[in-house]
Amino acid sequence: MSLRSRSWQPIDDVADQIGGPSTLSPPEDWTLSTAWRRAQATSDQGGPI
Repeated sequence: MSLRSRSWQPIDDVADQIGGPSTLSPPEDWTLSTAWRRAQATSDQGGPI
């Protein structure tokens, strides 16, 4: 078994490299539920559940 030095180059914006949007978003034709929309609009103080 041989051990090689591994190296990598950081990518500034992976989405540009793969041709996708920089943020995750659902397709325009999706119908979002009322519960999902309400959850997105609600703020959270980060307390215990």
